[in-house]
Amino acid sequence: MSDTMYNIEAYNDKSTCHVDEDVPTQSEYIVYGASCYGRKICSHDVLQATTDRHPATRSNRKPIRISVWNVRTLFRKGQLNNVLREMERLDISVLGLCEVRWKEAGMFRKNDSTMIYSGGNEHQRGVGMILNKQTSKSLLGHWALSDRVILVKIKGNPFNISIIQVYAPTSDADDDEIDGFNETLDKAYSQCKSTEDKIVMGDINAKVGKGKVGSIVGPFGLRDQNDRGQKSIDWCARNHQVITGTWFKHHPRRLYTAKHIPVRIVVATIIQL
Repeated sequence: MSDTMYNIEAYNDKSTCHVDEDVPTQSEYIVYGASCYGRKICSHDVLQATTDRHPATRSNRKPIRISVWNVRTLFRKGQLNNVLREMERLDISVLGLCEVRWKEAGMFRKNDSTMIYSGGNEHQRGVGMILNKQTSKSLLGHWALSDRVILVKIKGNPFNISIIQVYAPTSDADDDEIDGFNETLDKAYSQCKSTEDKIVMGDINAKVGKGKVGSIVGPFGLRDQNDRGQKSIDWCARNHQVITGTWFKHHPRRLYTAKHIPVRIVVATIIQL
């Protein structure tokens, strides 16, 4: 398990939204918030959704745990409930999801948690993020940019937190698809303020290799570096990021996400300011 600890400020919860099924139909893409309550989302323009909340009089300084899971699919009845149970069992506050495989984009409540997702026109790819009950109270908004990139902002103390969940193309993808993903990632990153803590996490589908590279890659990488790995390092250098998963010593099986293990949370790359 890889997690990141932060403090958050609580917000009074004044929004309600409920769906009965795990997999929403197109008529159930409901977003709640001050600027877009009840709006249906049917495109992949950059969507900004803000929540209808007011600051609490007291800050909640309880740390939050941020983790990633390639779930392979949520397009199966009961799968979301399984993820929520694991999230509660492991006391995860924010869970990034890859390969959700839901269409379009939206946001809803289930079992006191908030599910935010961004998909395409088919049941392929797709990313998402689940916030537990406490962290949901600090949600500032989200941006659904594509079926590979989503941005969520959380009120923090002393700094707000911007989390970009990604599912990068595999090595089999053509150059146009890879370039499109990189452009979308840059677009998401441009929405983050310089005063915010910025986290990019998910399946990067790159190998940065063993060996320390400046302050970007730590000494605990895995395998040989490939071309995509070098591009990831260059992106981190341009944006003043570090690949945190390489700075902590773990068993090798906890350093990759290539194996498809649908029943447990695996470590994914987290790039952090």
